[in-house]
Amino acid sequence: TPTPAAGASGAVAAISGLGFCWRCALRVAGCRDPDRYLAREPSAPSTASPPAQPQAGADDAAQATDACGLCLGLLERGDALRTTFAEKIREGGYDARTYSCSIVLPVFCVFRHQILLSYLREVVGEAAVGECVELKDVLRWLLTAELGALGLDGTVAGVADPENPALTVGAACDFVHAAAAEELKCLDGLGGGRRRPPGMGRKKRRRLAANGKGGGGGRGEAGEGAAPAAGSTSTASTAAVNEAMDGMDAEECLQLLGGHAADSVGASTALRAHLARFALAGGRPAAAAWEIGRESLYFKGRYLKLSRNIPQSPWVIDGERKGDSSVEELICDPMTKLFGASECKFHAEGREDIDVRMLGAGRTFVVEVKSAKRCDVGGKEVEAAVNEATGGAVVVKAIERCPASAMSSLQAEAETHRKTYVCVCWSSRPLKEEELAILRDKRDLEVFQKTPIRVLHRRAPAVRPRTVHWMEPRLLNPHYLVLRLSTQAGMYIKEFVHGDLGRTQPSLRDLLGGGTVEILQLDVEGVGFEDQDTGSGAAK
Repeated sequence: TPTPAAGASGAVAAISGLGFCWRCALRVAGCRDPDRYLAREPSAPSTASPPAQPQAGADDAAQATDACGLCLGLLERGDALRTTFAEKIREGGYDARTYSCSIVLPVFCVFRHQILLSYLREVVGEAAVGECVELKDVLRWLLTAELGALGLDGTVAGVADPENPALTVGAACDFVHAAAAEELKCLDGLGGGRRRPPGMGRKKRRRLAANGKGGGGGRGEAGEGAAPAAGSTSTASTAAVNEAMDGMDAEECLQLLGGHAADSVGASTALRAHLARFALAGGRPAAAAWEIGRESLYFKGRYLKLSRNIPQSPWVIDGERKGDSSVEELICDPMTKLFGASECKFHAEGREDIDVRMLGAGRTFVVEVKSAKRCDVGGKEVEAAVNEATGGAVVVKAIERCPASAMSSLQAEAETHRKTYVCVCWSSRPLKEEELAILRDKRDLEVFQKTPIRVLHRRAPAVRPRTVHWMEPRLLNPHYLVLRLSTQAGMYIKEFVHGDLGRTQPSLRDLLGGGTVEILQLDVEGVGFEDQDTGSGAAK
């Protein structure tokens, strides 16, 4: 076993001959100067001269025969990676001023890094392990340098600009290779870790193992009997790798890998074979898939629906489209185009049926604008774009920016707000003005509604108590009347009128003394707004 050395020179000397790329050599040397990694030319540590591998371009990645044994080509091809990334950001066309960045590494990179730490722990000492720079940190330096060159600033944790949400940058790095998956199988039997007993360190486990009492953490006990079948795919994750290999020395690491050091060769020397350049054998080096987006914008407003053939959301039954478009589409489609967004999500405070108009002050809604390329759009511009596109079937107003929390409050408000309706009804039995006085006298009438027959296919059977606060009828002729009423949220107005075969009691039919009562037209006049009157006047 090589004699332990100290400092960066010992770490660099330890990896000499392994063929690490020059950026990984800087990592091992403990270099934390981003400018060294950003250099377009190799900038090897001054204490040693590890072989600098040529920078492969984007076009010749497929022709590469091997890759750096640590980064698997991510840093070795760092210049090409940076160029591709910058092009992707420019193509996106976002007008963002800030960004947030996340990076996901290939599991095999994390696995190789842990092998390196075990090797350095044995050859150089624990100090060198602490100095080694994480691959994710270097990748972040490379990517954020490109973002800075494009005029973007990193976000501060907990500080967000609702007027100009941050660009979200995700680098999902991957390395798909059969030989790599085969190496990772040594972790499959560990269940994500070595299951070391609480408070038991490596020395105590070794002592117990030497005494034949077992240590609960060796490869022979936890891994050999649970090895997956040949040809299966490894289930290891980055968390499992770090948990299983954290703090391992060279001997433990070698045992985990299924190897044993010969009498004349130490464990650390045997580990070097697992750090050598990775033969790609026709495969490709590790690559990054870019996920460029933006934190969502939110707009709150009110809509009026003036058509009796438009549902609130797209309605398809047995593959057949019902209605002319939908409120959701008529609002979201123009907004998606206006903001250059990936999509818009529509949320409303309750809903009305397809044949029911939404009048009065309108129904409150919130639209989530996802990955908007433009943020310099105000509420008036949104209103103009939507109202022009809807052709008058839907009208939006009072649109303004709002926080994301506005969405969660919609449902709570929908369940607590009073609703005001006006409907045209027909009675099979002739009615007189004196009979309508019964309706005017009813205040805070409690009504019990079983789940309506028409929605039983999608709503659980239940009995729901609801309150009718007041009613104002107006007789048009002996068989027709206009009824204006204010109710508790969640009441089924159509069923209250005709009784739903006795499932709503009392119903308007019951209150008028029997016969058949049907609802011909229904409009929503108000949803929880202060300008609703209290039913003191005749129905309009």
